[in-house]
Amino acid sequence: MSDSDPPLYVTFRIADRAALRKVIQAYGSMESDIETITIVDPENEHSHPLTIEVGNLTKKQWEALRVAHEKGHYTSPRGGHLEEIAADLGISKSAVSQRLRAAESKIIPAILGTKDVHTRKSK
Repeated sequence: MSDSDPPLYVTFRIADRAALRKVIQAYGSMESDIETITIVDPENEHSHPLTIEVGNLTKKQWEALRVAHEKGHYTSPRGGHLEEIAADLGISKSAVSQRLRAAESKIIPAILGTKDVHTRKSK
């Protein structure tokens, strides 16, 4: 899609979680700029759509999040320690930490429906 093309919005209604995983994997392997993912559980009457803008993440931040998730960094008990993630990405532990913090600082306000209240002020 070129910069002059209008955005394309696609909605899938998929009741089967296995089919949903296949769709997400297919999108993940495409060379496209997917900017928003919305998932709603139709079985849960209290479920509300959660839309998270991911287009503002850099490719390096996205990759760090993906590897961290695959390694279990966001599970309890925590797996995927920074050293392991750094080894997979071929970068330093410090660089992994910075990428994850930067990505999380973009995603968490979207999840909570808030603005980033901790924006650094220049001195």
